[in-house]
Amino acid sequence: MEHLFFFWLVLAILCLITEMGSPGLFYFLSFFFGGIAAALVSLYLDSWIIQSLIFISCTTISLVALKYWIVTSKKNHKAPVTNVYALQGKQGMVIVDITPEHPGQVKVHGEVWSAIAADQVTIKTGAFIQVTAIGGAYLTVVEIKK
Repeated sequence: MEHLFFFWLVLAILCLITEMGSPGLFYFLSFFFGGIAAALVSLYLDSWIIQSLIFISCTTISLVALKYWIVTSKKNHKAPVTNVYALQGKQGMVIVDITPEHPGQVKVHGEVWSAIAADQVTIKTGAFIQVTAIGGAYLTVVEIKK
């Protein structure tokens, strides 16, 4: 066991290929870095114990750095609001009167939705509204004075 350079190099390349086969995980990338570090150390030291320790320590350091990078990138990333929840804050127009006793209908971004008034008032057809909340099957709206 004079030089284990090719062993560590092949191990690193196999880990890199495995990483390419499992996109999004970045788990095997840490083993790739550990293998490269161990291969470089094997050029100068013949001890397989030291090479193995370098492999394990560099892999561990890479895993810790990767976890830190993933955690900080997730904190800065906000998922986009979709479906009916994307309507909150949008404006539209009443197409069927909204009364305290009966929900009406509003058109928001070309779609017709059932709506109730936020402050239990009557909102007439043709009035402009803003969606303040979504509750069950109804949009809660307030009239916009223009």
